[in-house]
Amino acid sequence: MPDNCWIGITVEDGFGLERRVRGFQNVEAKVKFISFEPLLDRIIWANYLGGINWVIIGRLTGHGHRYDPEKRFIETIVQEAKERSTPIFLKNNLKEIWGEPLIQEFPFGEVNENPIHIKLGRR
Repeated sequence: MPDNCWIGITVEDGFGLERRVRGFQNVEAKVKFISFEPLLDRIIWANYLGGINWVIIGRLTGHGHRYDPEKRFIETIVQEAKERSTPIFLKNNLKEIWGEPLIQEFPFGEVNENPIHIKLGRR
């Protein structure tokens, strides 16, 4: 896999993690990440950390607050990632739930200081 190809899976609950991570563990890439989005349940993922370089956490948007994750769900993932020095990226849509400055780390310290924002749609 080329170095500029980052590969990830999306996991919303423990069942999704069990189902998706098996084949993912055998994939070789410079960056492998798990996106817990939308985070719908508490997930214990420490047993699946082998080779994971980045963790992204977010909530489901567009449905009000009905499916918002509990703060403790987020804290569990953050704690497990910190214990293994895995970079964590909390999406902006968690600001209200997290209640403190968002953790927004990147693998290998890579940060795009000047991101390009593209607006799609009609003029």
